Amino acid sequence: MAIAKYNNKCNPARCFDSTEYITRLSKAEEIHFHNLDDIENSIDNDDLENRRAAAMAYGKTRQKESAANPRIKNGTERADRNHQTLILSWDRGEESEKAAQLTKEFLDEKFNDARCIYTIHQDKDGQTHAHVFIDTKKEDGKSFQLPAKDFYTLDEAWAKKYDREYETRYAPEFKRLKNETRDYNQRKIEAKKDGKDFTEKKPERTNDKFKKNLERNLRKRDLANAGAKRDDKNGTDRDKRITTKGHSSIDTTEQTISRADTAENGAIREADALYSDIARRDLSRDRDTGIER
Repeated sequence: MAIAKYNNKCNPARCFDSTEYITRLSKAEEIHFHNLDDIENSIDNDDLENRRAAAMAYGKTRQKESAANPRIKNGTERADRNHQTLILSWDRGEESEKAAQLTKEFLDEKFNDARCIYTIHQDKDGQTHAHVFIDTKKEDGKSFQLPAKDFYTLDEAWAKKYDREYETRYAPEFKRLKNETRDYNQRKIEAKKDGKDFTEKKPERTNDKFKKNLERNLRKRDLANAGAKRDDKNGTDRDKRITTKGHSSIDTTEQTISRADTAENGAIREADALYSDIARRDLSRDRDTGIER
C-alpha cells in the first residue's frame, strides 16, 4: 500500500543518527538534497559515498547548532528541535531514479520551503520506499512547520499522487478507513463517558503493522547506538534514554553536545576532505584560466 509516515517530534540528539541511518550505503541507491543546491550540485549523483558524507556532515552541524541554542522547558535546558522525518512507501518495486523524482515532486508540493535530504531504498521483498530528513530551520533562519491542514492529510496527499501516477485507487480507500477509525474512536470515547466496557476490536490496518515494524527497528537502532546488549532471558536492556513506552526522551544540552562530538568519524572527515578538494580544484582551474579570486 502507498503509505506516508510523518514524524514531527524527532529527538534532536538523533539528528546525526538520522542522516547516518537513511544514507547507509548498504541500502541507499539515491541520495539527494532539497533546497540545498550548493551540496546537490557539487557532488555527482553516482558518487554516493561523498553524498553520504555531505549528508552526515550536515546532520552533525545542525545537531551542534540546536544544542548551542537550547530552549527552556520545565526549568531545564533542552536542545532545540532540529529535524523531522518522512517515509514514503510504494506497493511495488520502482526504479530508484523515478522514485527519487516522485519524492522530489512531493517535497515541492508539501515541503517546498524546507531543506531536506532524501534517499531511496529498495526492500528485499521487491518494494521501494523513500526516507526524508527535514530540517526544522529554513534557509532564511525561520522555523519550518507543516500547516495543520497538510499535517492531517499528508497520507491522503501521497495516496492521491500515487493514484495519479500508477492509476490505483488508494485515496478513496484511505478516506474510508480513516472515517472508520474515527467512528470507532468516537464509540470508544462515548462508552468510556457512560462507564461501559468497550470490547469492540480496533479496525485492523495495513499501516499498523508497518508502524510497529518501523518503531521496532528504530528502537533497535537506538539501543545499538547506546551500546545496549541483548539478554535472551530478560529481553532487551534499555538505555536510560529509552522510556518504558519505547520512545526516546529528549537529551539535555550537555548530552546532545557530547553525542554530537562523539559522532565525529571517518565519514565526516571525508566530507571535510571533499570540500577542501573542491576548493583546490576550483583554485587550480582559476589559475589555469587566469582568473583571480
